[in-house]
Amino acid sequence: MQASVDCWEIECNHRDEKSLIGMAQGQVWKPLAVVCLPQFQVAIYSLLLLASILAYGFQSTAAYLPLPLLRSKSIRPSVLDLLNLLRDQVFCSCNAGQPDAKYGRHRGLCPVDTNEGNLR
Repeated sequence: MQASVDCWEIECNHRDEKSLIGMAQGQVWKPLAVVCLPQFQVAIYSLLLLASILAYGFQSTAAYLPLPLLRSKSIRPSVLDLLNLLRDQVFCSCNAGQPDAKYGRHRGLCPVDTNEGNLR
Protein backbone atom coordinates (compact mmCIF):
# COMPACT_ATOMS: atom_id res chain seq x y z
CA MET A 1 0.00 0.00 0.00
CA GLN A 2 2.81 2.42 0.87
CA ALA A 3 4.52 1.76 -2.47
CA SER A 4 1.32 2.74 -4.26
CA VAL A 5 1.11 6.01 -2.31
CA ASP A 6 4.78 6.73 -3.01
CA CYS A 7 4.28 6.12 -6.75
CA TRP A 8 1.32 8.51 -6.75
CA GLU A 9 3.41 11.22 -5.08
CA ILE A 10 6.13 10.77 -7.71
CA GLU A 11 3.56 11.06 -10.51
CA CYS A 12 2.15 14.25 -8.95
CA ASN A 13 5.69 15.60 -8.67
CA HIS A 14 6.33 14.95 -12.39
CA ARG A 15 2.99 16.52 -13.36
CA ASP A 16 3.70 19.65 -11.30
CA GLU A 17 7.20 20.00 -12.70
CA LYS A 18 5.98 19.68 -16.27
CA SER A 19 2.80 21.74 -16.15
CA LEU A 20 3.53 24.38 -13.49
CA ILE A 21 7.31 24.78 -13.46
CA GLY A 22 7.76 24.37 -17.23
CA MET A 23 10.06 21.39 -17.29
CA ALA A 24 10.99 20.30 -20.84
CA GLN A 25 9.68 23.59 -22.26
CA GLY A 26 12.90 25.57 -22.03
CA GLN A 27 13.98 27.30 -25.20
CA VAL A 28 17.73 27.03 -24.89
CA TRP A 29 20.18 26.08 -27.62
CA LYS A 30 23.63 25.98 -26.06
CA PRO A 31 24.66 22.45 -24.99
CA LEU A 32 25.52 23.52 -21.45
CA ALA A 33 22.18 25.31 -21.04
CA VAL A 34 20.31 22.25 -22.31
CA VAL A 35 21.93 20.20 -19.53
CA CYS A 36 21.68 22.82 -16.77
CA LEU A 37 18.14 24.17 -17.25
CA PRO A 38 16.23 21.03 -16.14
CA GLN A 39 18.52 20.71 -13.12
CA PHE A 40 17.90 24.35 -12.24
CA GLN A 41 14.11 23.93 -12.60
CA VAL A 42 14.07 20.88 -10.32
CA ALA A 43 16.23 22.75 -7.78
CA ILE A 44 13.82 25.74 -7.83
CA TYR A 45 10.86 23.39 -7.42
CA SER A 46 12.55 21.73 -4.44
CA LEU A 47 13.42 25.08 -2.86
CA LEU A 48 9.82 26.26 -3.25
CA LEU A 49 8.53 23.18 -1.43
CA LEU A 50 11.18 23.44 1.28
CA ALA A 51 10.54 27.15 1.83
CA SER A 52 6.81 26.56 2.17
CA ILE A 53 7.35 23.80 4.74
CA LEU A 54 9.79 25.92 6.75
CA ALA A 55 7.58 29.02 6.62
CA TYR A 56 4.08 27.57 7.01
CA GLY A 57 4.43 23.88 7.89
CA PHE A 58 2.75 20.97 6.13
CA GLN A 59 -0.82 22.22 6.61
CA SER A 60 -2.73 24.77 4.56
CA THR A 61 -3.11 27.91 6.69
CA ALA A 62 -4.83 31.28 6.41
CA ALA A 63 -1.64 32.71 4.89
CA TYR A 64 -2.53 31.13 1.55
CA LEU A 65 -4.99 32.68 -0.86
CA PRO A 66 -8.61 31.52 -0.52
CA LEU A 67 -9.34 28.17 -2.16
CA PRO A 68 -12.13 27.55 -4.67
CA LEU A 69 -15.28 25.97 -3.25
CA LEU A 70 -14.45 22.56 -4.74
CA ARG A 71 -11.14 22.49 -2.86
CA SER A 72 -12.26 24.14 0.36
CA LYS A 73 -11.40 21.06 2.44
CA SER A 74 -7.84 20.68 1.14
CA ILE A 75 -5.48 19.69 3.96
CA ARG A 76 -2.15 20.67 2.43
CA PRO A 77 -1.34 23.33 -0.13
CA SER A 78 -0.72 22.32 -3.71
CA VAL A 79 2.18 23.60 -5.78
CA LEU A 80 -0.26 25.92 -7.54
CA ASP A 81 -1.25 27.33 -4.14
CA LEU A 82 2.43 27.90 -3.37
CA LEU A 83 3.03 29.63 -6.70
CA ASN A 84 -0.03 31.84 -6.22
CA LEU A 85 1.15 32.80 -2.74
CA LEU A 86 4.62 33.56 -4.10
CA ARG A 87 3.16 35.72 -6.89
CA ASP A 88 0.93 37.52 -4.39
CA GLN A 89 3.86 38.29 -2.11
CA VAL A 90 6.07 39.46 -4.99
CA PHE A 91 3.33 41.65 -6.48
CA CYS A 92 2.45 43.22 -3.13
CA SER A 93 6.08 43.95 -2.29
CA CYS A 94 6.70 45.51 -5.72
CA ASN A 95 3.61 47.70 -5.56
CA ALA A 96 3.73 48.83 -1.94
CA GLY A 97 2.57 52.41 -1.59
CA GLN A 98 0.50 52.52 -4.78
CA PRO A 99 -3.09 53.02 -3.63
CA ASP A 100 -5.72 51.50 -5.86
CA ALA A 101 -8.51 49.77 -3.94
CA LYS A 102 -10.21 48.62 -7.14
CA TYR A 103 -8.06 45.49 -7.48
CA GLY A 104 -7.84 44.41 -3.83
CA ARG A 105 -4.70 42.46 -2.99
CA HIS A 106 -3.08 43.12 -6.36
CA ARG A 107 -3.15 46.90 -6.34
CA GLY A 108 -1.96 48.52 -9.52
CA LEU A 109 -1.20 45.28 -11.37
CA CYS A 110 -3.84 45.33 -14.04
CA PRO A 111 -2.65 46.80 -17.32
CA VAL A 112 -3.86 50.24 -18.26
CA ASP A 113 -5.95 50.35 -21.39
CA THR A 114 -4.49 53.21 -23.43
CA ASN A 115 -7.34 53.00 -25.96
CA GLU A 116 -10.07 53.40 -23.36
CA GLY A 117 -10.79 57.02 -24.26
CA ASN A 118 -10.66 56.37 -28.01
CA LEU A 119 -13.78 54.17 -28.22
CA ARG A 120 -16.27 55.34 -30.85
